[in-house]
Amino acid sequence: MRRDGFTLLEIMLVVVLLALLAGAVTWSLAGQLRRSDRADVISRLEHADAMARVAARRHGPCVLRIDLDAQSLRRIDDRRGEGRASHTAVLPNDFGVKRVVTTTGRRDGTSSRRSGGAQQHTSGAVDIEYSRSGRSGAYALHVTGVRDDDEGLWLVFAGLTGQVTTLDNEDDVEKLFALLTTGRLDAD
Repeated sequence: MRRDGFTLLEIMLVVVLLALLAGAVTWSLAGQLRRSDRADVISRLEHADAMARVAARRHGPCVLRIDLDAQSLRRIDDRRGEGRASHTAVLPNDFGVKRVVTTTGRRDGTSSRRSGGAQQHTSGAVDIEYSRSGRSGAYALHVTGVRDDDEGLWLVFAGLTGQVTTLDNEDDVEKLFALLTTGRLDAD
């Protein structure tokens, strides 16, 4: 006896195999998408700092306002903060700046503490001021959601050059800022 088609069992087996393959592809692409999003967030933060430095050199002093509540970075073209925002960057929902550590800068928020001479901000807005030469105080951003374990990472911005260093360990950030603010590693 000759069969001209497939049985229901054979069709169901093919559908299950296709579903498993589609799930594996989706799982693989999700990891790549997450890495792409991480790179995009880090790039946005680095770009906001770089553009504030360029604007300060071209047009005079400016401020980069990091709003921890709204999860945005906004460049303001005059030091008093009364100027218009000329550039705004908003972070995607899966990512955020949890804390900002500064050596200098204005604060327009309610939650900050001093640690070894540096200030740690966890809410409100933090203003990073840029001089006419494009320099600022050193500062660090604790960015969460950029790693699968959600511990986040630290982006440390050098005030004089704008060079960005990535650190994984909060203790390293605290030691660095203790050294920057007091000249000693053991500052408390």
